[in-house]
Amino acid sequence: MMSPSPLGSLTGFVMTPLSLVISWFIFGLVAHVIAKIFGGQGQFGQTLGTTALAAAPQLLALFSAIPFVTLAGIGIWVLLTRYMAIRVTHDLSWGRAVWVTILTMLVISLVLAFLFGAGILAFSFGMAGFEGGFFDGSNI
Repeated sequence: MMSPSPLGSLTGFVMTPLSLVISWFIFGLVAHVIAKIFGGQGQFGQTLGTTALAAAPQLLALFSAIPFVTLAGIGIWVLLTRYMAIRVTHDLSWGRAVWVTILTMLVISLVLAFLFGAGILAFSFGMAGFEGGFFDGSNI
């Protein structure tokens, strides 16, 4: 079993808020576009402001004592606050706000899955070019 190192703890303490800011901005951007498609009335700055409030509970993950239980509770909290942020900001019905929230998370998940798959594929082809791999010319 590995014990936590001070450098690893410091890295996590710095990277967690940074990743939260990036994910908040991406969620706000995608949610704003989808909300506009669904007839939303809010401005981009309003969307970012309300989704920032929705992302705030995720900071509690920095201090979690029981990681999976805490993350599940925070995840539900964030999901509900994102829904409310979209519903209020864009003056959408509850059904449209649910769809905007779900579609936003789905679009982001699909893009991340695609990027992850593309990265694995690029890494695989890149590694194949080394030491007798497919791209070294020995197969011609």
